[in-house]
Amino acid sequence: MWLAVALVGLIALGVSAWQVTARSHTLDHGAFGGAARGGTSYVAADYEEIRHPFQAGARHVIAFSVHNPGPLPVRVTGIPDESLIYDIEKVLVADAAAVERSRCFCEESATAFAPLDVGAGEDLLIFLHITLEERPWEACGRAWFKTIPVRFSVLGTGRQQRVPLGYAMGFQVPGTDCTVVGTSSYYEN
Repeated sequence: MWLAVALVGLIALGVSAWQVTARSHTLDHGAFGGAARGGTSYVAADYEEIRHPFQAGARHVIAFSVHNPGPLPVRVTGIPDESLIYDIEKVLVADAAAVERSRCFCEESATAFAPLDVGAGEDLLIFLHITLEERPWEACGRAWFKTIPVRFSVLGTGRQQRVPLGYAMGFQVPGTDCTVVGTSSYYEN
């Protein structure tokens, strides 16, 4: 009887440690990254914003990397299309080995997204092709974000986390005097 109780207790302890480990594992911004071409850099107190003119239907490519600090491997399973600023058109990925082979952090080293494993201490490079959504913002209105949602699994447990880009990606509606941000600003985090 005591042996059965001890065995059930050990199993419960193991399952609980497994869940705590899986649920507490986080991803981070990787060593590579860049913003969509054509933006202007603005430096704030604690971050850099790459700002683009807001034009509904405009297409941009956001390049960033996701770092798995470990100690466990993860399986990246998706980039959900949840933004109110943009729609995702296409996702390309390259692991560190592909970048090393091609010797460039560029789309030529990437392939169409499919779930893939990222080992402890490794980076996954992501090229996110987006189209800006129609928004009824006033002149000088601005939208920006600093994170991208990433779905992944650790020890078979599905997770979703907003991973930092390493910079802010911004879009501003043209206007005559945009030194003061319009009242229709929107921050997505």
